[in-house]
This record gives sequence, C-alpha cells and structure tokens, in this order.
Amino acid sequence: MLTLILKEGAAPVTLNLEQDVIAIGRAKENNIVLKNIKASRRHARIERIGATYQITDLGSGNGTKVNGKKIDFQALKKGDEIAIGDARLTLKGIDDGPDAMDVKDDEDEIKISDDTDDKLDLVDEPTELSWSEADTEVQAPSVTAKPAGKPPAAKPAPAKPGLKKPLGKPGAK
Repeated sequence: MLTLILKEGAAPVTLNLEQDVIAIGRAKENNIVLKNIKASRRHARIERIGATYQITDLGSGNGTKVNGKKIDFQALKKGDEIAIGDARLTLKGIDDGPDAMDVKDDEDEIKISDDTDDKLDLVDEPTELSWSEADTEVQAPSVTAKPAGKPPAAKPAPAKPGLKKPLGKPGAK
C-alpha cells in the first residue's frame, strides 16, 4: 500500500492506495484527480515494481517534479515530494508487503529431502550423431556461360518517308 498526502488548495488529504498502477491528472478516470489547471488530463503514473514504486511523467505540458527536480521517471522513497502544477503529493509510507513474486503458501515451497543419492543416473544413453560429407555440402547452382563473340553490328535507322539520303560516304564528315 502507498500512503500519500495531497495538498491542493484547502486542507491536506491522506490517500491510502493499494493499486499497482496509480494514474494522476485532471481527467475523471484517474485514481488521483487533480483540480489544478496546470496539470494535464493524463499527467503522471505511479507503478509498483516489486516492493518499490516508480513515478513516470506521461509527456505532460508542465512536467512532473520530485523533490524540486523535473523528471521523466524516478523511483520513489518515503518522504519524496511530487509536484504537479500547484498540487503537492508527499509520500508518507510504502508498505513492505509481499509482491506477486513472493511465496504465499507453504505448499508453494520447494523442499529437498536428505535421503537423495549424490549420483544422477541417466535414463537414456545419448545417441551418437553421424553424417556424411554429402549431407553437409552445399551445391552452387549451375550457370551456363554464353560464348563470347563480336557484338552485333548496329543497324542503320530506317529512312523516314519524304527525306533524302545524306550525300557522301557513311562515317565521312
């Protein structure tokens, strides 16, 4: 559980929050709804990560500050002051309760008995792998080369109707 003191305008309000994700902003859908015009609709988010909490600014217009320093994200500790516009959230307490990864029941514990052998027996012997060189060779595709020869002679452009042939020998200037 996270305990925050919200100071916004009138008297401070104590908030005891048990959610793993806490949304903060002006929109009514947030867990902590601010009346502050300097706060964005979706301003920041506090997330539980294991036994710690982290605050993340959600790209707000005026930013989020922790202990007077503008942050993108930061781990929180007891006594931190979060500033969102004119609102102040002071972190009064972080529970040390178990998180989702902690063992909850005795049934979930793994017990090792002392009556086990020090040796491990293989159930199946490993099979030997073998292959031939032909299995591992890679064949390149066959390519047929065209015989080299003279390039084809350039064909003269067809004469256009109504035009006379040029005078002189071809290639002479």
